[in-house]
Amino acid sequence: MDAEECVAEMEAFMARTQRWDAPTPAEICRAGRLRVAARSASSSSSNATAAATVKAKRN
Repeated sequence: MDAEECVAEMEAFMARTQRWDAPTPAEICRAGRLRVAARSASSSSSNATAAATVKAKRN
């Protein structure tokens, strides 16, 4: 899901509520993208560390 689709879906969800006591749809989607990016970076870093550890143990 890209950012525009995320915002459109959150705006539709917001329209169904009687009261919206939350960040704007754009802020929610931005936070979600940052969280996913952080998780991806963490996974990549963990994978690289694990590969280096295995290689070091072989030597």
